[in-house]
Amino acid sequence: MNFNRLSRCAASLLCAALLVPATSGQAGAQCTAIDGGKLKIKPAAGNSRSKLSWKAKDKSVEFLIADPTAGTTTIEMAAAGTVLATLDYGPASASAWRSGGTPVRIWKYKDKADPSPIDGIQKIISKSNLFKLRGKQGIIDLLTAPLALPVTMQITDSAGACYLARFSQCSDNSNRSIKCRADTSFLPDVPNLVFRSGFENDTNHVYSTGTTAPCTDDLWGEDLSVASPNDWENDLEGGVDGPFGQFHFCFGGGDRSQRSLNLVPDPDDPSNQVLYGRIDEPNEIISDDAIACNNDAIGARKSRIQAVVQDNPSLGRLDYRLRVRLGKPALDVIVNQPEPITWFTLAEFWNNQPAEDDTFRITLGLGKASGTGERLFFSLSAEKQDPGVGTWEDVWPAVGGGVSDVEVPHGEWFTLEVTIVEGDSSGGRVHVRMTDTAGQTHTVADVTNWTYSPDASAGSQDGFKDFNPLKLYTSGALVCALKDQVPSIPLEIWWDDFAIGSPD
Repeated sequence: MNFNRLSRCAASLLCAALLVPATSGQAGAQCTAIDGGKLKIKPAAGNSRSKLSWKAKDKSVEFLIADPTAGTTTIEMAAAGTVLATLDYGPASASAWRSGGTPVRIWKYKDKADPSPIDGIQKIISKSNLFKLRGKQGIIDLLTAPLALPVTMQITDSAGACYLARFSQCSDNSNRSIKCRADTSFLPDVPNLVFRSGFENDTNHVYSTGTTAPCTDDLWGEDLSVASPNDWENDLEGGVDGPFGQFHFCFGGGDRSQRSLNLVPDPDDPSNQVLYGRIDEPNEIISDDAIACNNDAIGARKSRIQAVVQDNPSLGRLDYRLRVRLGKPALDVIVNQPEPITWFTLAEFWNNQPAEDDTFRITLGLGKASGTGERLFFSLSAEKQDPGVGTWEDVWPAVGGGVSDVEVPHGEWFTLEVTIVEGDSSGGRVHVRMTDTAGQTHTVADVTNWTYSPDASAGSQDGFKDFNPLKLYTSGALVCALKDQVPSIPLEIWWDDFAIGSPD
């Protein structure tokens, strides 16, 4: 989803503040988020008149305003948290309002019936799940200041109820108008921001074909759906000048018929572009023949898609945010199988890799207990590995068995927030939160413990040189079980709104 951006027109007249600055008010205070629908702005140019129209429509929220003749109704417009204008309609405007229905189902305002109208604001309509505002010229002529996103439109009615719409995607077109699409996903900020992307059209997905090499895909370009820092190479891959090294995607092998990445429309919002990962067959061969799912031995194949951030110079802390959607058909099959799930990774953080001394990893994933119908929950654990030894030893789990009490949504978007700090048993920290589609935030884990191997000698710590913030990794057996369904079911994941930062 696009975030903090006004298309390519950032320096032009089209990127304009909505109205003159105001000195009071605070956008977003204790408000119910609504789907703000569409916001259109057309600045004055030549002989043309400036226009503004806003249409909010949200069937899931009842937001008919309280009687506007009984008090003050306020409409507040803000950009990036700064209030641009506050429109107050108090008792002096009561004659301009008309109601309809018994009980009241609609309120309408017309400026011509207002003895003291706000110049340029012509019409307001409030229904059960609809709010409209239209204006022309007047105060709307003052479209001259740069517009910082997100833009918010807030309604506070005479009874004190407050509703807020947020616009984080805007674009200009040939008739010099600006169109904004609202979102109700209030994405959390990332401290010490280094890079962000909405995976939109200016993101370029490049990949190799005709090969089963382990690492074949990458993302390039400057994602203009978001404000800077938004360059996949110059910002994210900062080298010696930044905390992160190289970024690309690895699969462990296989070809695009078995595992693939693509930039696609959001299944819930076709106007929004996202990154889509899909596994149809276990693609990483460990000790198997060339044919997948033909009575493979346990551990003969793995299923993997992962972003690799590696060669990080000295990364002692990282924070990132990511929206994730897991395919519902596959998860529904998994929960209805009797086997437990102990291996289903969504992110992994290495300090150090298996080829190094003092191997250590932190794994964020999901799991379920044995039994048909058992639910899937997020999990978090830390493990170490002796040099040259394949078995892993637990250092700590987040809670009993590493499985949290936060359930995994099936086929719905959720937002992950992850913070990891390098340290010992008292200085290391891992904090993971999940926000669901209802806007409820749940703490998956908040751990103070080792984030490097307890066996490492003092002073040898060199940070998280490798990590995988976007990952889909599980057993070959699980993916083969999905393939055996009639019809076969792929393991699917969608990613959006990636932002990452570090103070290092």
